[in-house]
Amino acid sequence: MQFAVIVFLMLALYVVLKLRHWRPVFRPLGWVWPRTACVILAPILGLLLAAGVAFYLRLHGQSMPTTPLIEIVALGLVLGPILEGSFSLGCLLPVLAHTVGKSLAVVLTALLFALFHSPADLVHWASFTGSGVAYGWIRVTSRSTTAPALAHSTYNLALFLLARF
Repeated sequence: MQFAVIVFLMLALYVVLKLRHWRPVFRPLGWVWPRTACVILAPILGLLLAAGVAFYLRLHGQSMPTTPLIEIVALGLVLGPILEGSFSLGCLLPVLAHTVGKSLAVVLTALLFALFHSPADLVHWASFTGSGVAYGWIRVTSRSTTAPALAHSTYNLALFLLARF
């Protein structure tokens, strides 16, 4: 359901920007190559976030569900970071930042990011919201949606690998 909603919203956004206003789509959504430092630091942050979540879960006797490889590749490494990043970080965050300021915009988009992931309990809410804040912060500082998408993909890949071992 989450995937369908995001795809619908992205298609609607594309149609409005491209067909209605004849405007470019990718650059306004922040899909530009970030500075080299951001390309290096974003995946490191994704890895650290995933390691923190995995450590916390193991410390409390919880395990991460194993996900089929095709699902993690298609959704976790490619479509999720691209679609979620385009909507929440490429479109929503900049609009909110102009309205309520960057800090509050990062927090609000992080809460929406957490909501999209249907957290089961307070620990999952905190995990998704915390990673959403990190992705928003990366977006604001790098001025690119590409950098947080790299962090998100790395986070998902690291969680997948840590669930296997």
